Amino acid sequence: MDVHGRFTNYLLRLLPILILLILPAPSFSSQVQTPPSGQKGEKSDKAVRAGVGLVQTDVLVFDRQGRFADDLKRDQFELLVGGKPQPISFFELVTAGSPEEARQWARAQGAEVPASSQVTGSTPDGGRTLFFFLDDLHMSADSIKRVREALLHFIDAVMGVHDRAAIVAATRQIGFMQQLSNDKSVLRAAVEQLKFRQQRILDDQQPVMNEAQALAIEQNDSSVLASFVNPILAEKRQSGKAARERAEQIVRRRAAALAKQSVNATYSTLLSLSDLLRSHADLPGRKLVFVLSDGFVLKGGLSDATERLLQMTEAAARAGIVIYALDAGGPEAGRVDASDAAAPEPTGARPPSVGGETFLPPDGPRVLVAATGGRFLQNIGSLGESIVKVLTETSRYYLMGWRVEPAMLQSGNSKSLKVIVKDHSDVTVRLRQTSIDLSQYVWAGNEPVKDEGPDHLFKAIRSPNPLTALPVFLYAGYTYEPDKGQVLQILVQIAYEAIAAAVAPKEDTSIEVMGAVLNKNGATADFFQSSLSVPMYSTSQSKEKQADLIRSRLVALEAGIYQVRIAARDSKSGRIGSANEWIEVPPFLPGKLCLSSIYLAEQQVQEASPTSPVSETLPEKVPSVRRLFSALSPLHFYVYFYNYVRPSDGAPPSFLTRVKIYKGDQAVIQSPLQPLQIKAGLVEGLITYSATVLLKGLQAGPYILEVTAIDRSNSATAIRRVSFWIR
Repeated sequence: MDVHGRFTNYLLRLLPILILLILPAPSFSSQVQTPPSGQKGEKSDKAVRAGVGLVQTDVLVFDRQGRFADDLKRDQFELLVGGKPQPISFFELVTAGSPEEARQWARAQGAEVPASSQVTGSTPDGGRTLFFFLDDLHMSADSIKRVREALLHFIDAVMGVHDRAAIVAATRQIGFMQQLSNDKSVLRAAVEQLKFRQQRILDDQQPVMNEAQALAIEQNDSSVLASFVNPILAEKRQSGKAARERAEQIVRRRAAALAKQSVNATYSTLLSLSDLLRSHADLPGRKLVFVLSDGFVLKGGLSDATERLLQMTEAAARAGIVIYALDAGGPEAGRVDASDAAAPEPTGARPPSVGGETFLPPDGPRVLVAATGGRFLQNIGSLGESIVKVLTETSRYYLMGWRVEPAMLQSGNSKSLKVIVKDHSDVTVRLRQTSIDLSQYVWAGNEPVKDEGPDHLFKAIRSPNPLTALPVFLYAGYTYEPDKGQVLQILVQIAYEAIAAAVAPKEDTSIEVMGAVLNKNGATADFFQSSLSVPMYSTSQSKEKQADLIRSRLVALEAGIYQVRIAARDSKSGRIGSANEWIEVPPFLPGKLCLSSIYLAEQQVQEASPTSPVSETLPEKVPSVRRLFSALSPLHFYVYFYNYVRPSDGAPPSFLTRVKIYKGDQAVIQSPLQPLQIKAGLVEGLITYSATVLLKGLQAGPYILEVTAIDRSNSATAIRRVSFWIR
């Protein structure tokens, strides 16, 4: 079988469940770390060396009104480890989702912090990392509807331009799109996949028994048992000890079957959640996970469920993951008392309570969130408002670190963790961890880098998170060609300077590149593989030679949502990098104005700088893959117009255009709506709009460029956006 066929079979089998694969144990971001040396074979990101490491924790502090206290200083905090005060070596106030957040975490870990002008590949810089885990094994039809509405509200009205989110279902019904994305069209498509599934925990007898009641009967709850036995005796008009014993056997067999279903469903939920947490533990910075559920029972055959949850959430806490559990069923929705066993469960409503205990037992969610510093929000009204409330209360936090003493590294020597705000007894302090055992992160000896053979790129390309050892830059855009239809253009660039730094001077190397285009179901739409020869040059020549490491590929595709995945490996150092990007290729419908993707052009230093912040110009079109610019140089872009109205009198088409640049959700540069002077296109009927934007005065960090076009003939409007960075 050729390489293409081998990859297709391999990828089709593995990628549709990419995000939920059980991966090797990840590295945790609250582990003790030393500055990485960058030497081959050295696993310094996981190493603990006596007395030189830093361990860190993030802290939330709220006043009596529930507002975050953002005016506290380092000397107002006291850190107790095992009851003993520890000097605070690192202390900063962090804004969640800011470009500085990842660097603050790196400094707190004692790791080497890259300069703000460096970009490590096509990895997001700034924005919050959010996961919505939907326990659809324990959700009613009404709850599914509420969750869908809340998620769409978040995507359309709450999600920031730099945020990344993933929607994950316990049943994995969302499939390949259960991945992080900052593309709202991708997230909306993921929500569309979410459907109510007939609950696996079924009971077709009367009176209806729910799983909480079945588990109570398994635990010999006499009152719940009697509530099902008595109706049987009444219906058969029987009495006496023998009749009751026969009825009890019937009820117990029924409860045992239902309890088994409940145990299996809860295990499935916990396994899916565990996979999600493990798969994304190595993402930098702080991650927020929303668990939305009608509830799951931790009783009966789940004797180790609490221990499983504790292990899972403690690992999540060490990975910088904060978990919030949200009651998806709404306040008092469809709840009845277990004593009223004859009352049927309302269609589409949540299961009833048992013995005064709600179907979502307080111990389960509290165990789930306690170790990570999150909260359990029960009996909530608007699910969408609750999500906003959580985002608000986690938007800022204090990050502190302290040095590790050798005595703390003894195996099994767990230490309690406590933070006190001096002279502020009226505040509430929340930690991600209340105890920590550092010994589990001790690593002894060097581990050589393993040669993965021909499978190294296959493993890299299906990694749920980008690999950054070798910086890889990716840009995926689309255009339209009359003879081909929609065309996806894939631009890939390998960081030349990173390769040159890893090999001996003037020593040649080669780069293996593998790429794939997959549709929203994970099926392969295109695959490519190549090898690039990289001759080493002097530093003065390296800038001119960077273009040698740019590759472009054109793929004709139908309209739809696609993901482009790239992996690359340096043959000399063995370093691997990867990147992925979602893109929606829209249908080009007659009479509906459509824009291509926006292409940013490399800076043309020989051109005179414009005098206005936004001016029309047509630079040499050399697309920028890195999308990294200096605030001292102009940014050039171009975009193509399609499907515009052609005036019947032969006059040229008429458009209004506007350019905005966003920093977060705020527009920092904005041009007025102004007429577009039509320029000659590359092919008949193609209009190219290009302009130059002055970036002077903008701070380093991530930005969004937005282009709006209005066809004045029919008022049709089209908008496109692209991200870029200022160094």
